[in-house]
Parts: sequence; C-alpha cells; structure tokens
Amino acid sequence: MATISRAAWQACTDPATKRRFMAARNTYNRARRQRTWARRRQVYHLWYVWRDKFGPHRGLQRLIAQHLGGVHRSTVSRDFAALGLRGRVD
Repeated sequence: MATISRAAWQACTDPATKRRFMAARNTYNRARRQRTWARRRQVYHLWYVWRDKFGPHRGLQRLIAQHLGGVHRSTVSRDFAALGLRGRVD
C-alpha cells in the first residue's frame, strides 16, 4: 500500500476521497496491530515455555526469533520490552 504525501493530502479537497484514504489507512493500521499482538502472544508463550529450559538470557530472544522465522531479533526484543519480560538491570 502506498502512502500519500502531506502535500497530496492537503491538495485533496474531495471529502469522499479523503474518507476513502482514511478508511484504507485505518484498515491497514488495524491489520498491522492485529499481526503485532498475535506475534506478541506467540513470543510470550514461547518465553513462558522455554524460560526454565534455556534461562532468561538474551539468547532466548534469538531462539524465539529463529523459531518464529522471518522475525528479526530486534522485533522480538521490542516485544520483550512491550510485554515487560526483560529482567531488571540495577
């Protein structure tokens, strides 16, 4: 899906066209949020199952990313942060 530039958005004066653009953007964002939360549920499940077996170290994030396939380690790291799974560093 292509995005619309700010200049093109302001140049668009037809309300029906703007509603169509906004509806498409909202649909796209909703689909991304749903995929994100589905992936986070998988990450949490794998963390819960594997934390005793592999320990709560950074290698666990790498293992989860490899298991999910097509997910970068930094994405799993952000998921850990969003879910509050990172250990406290004092």
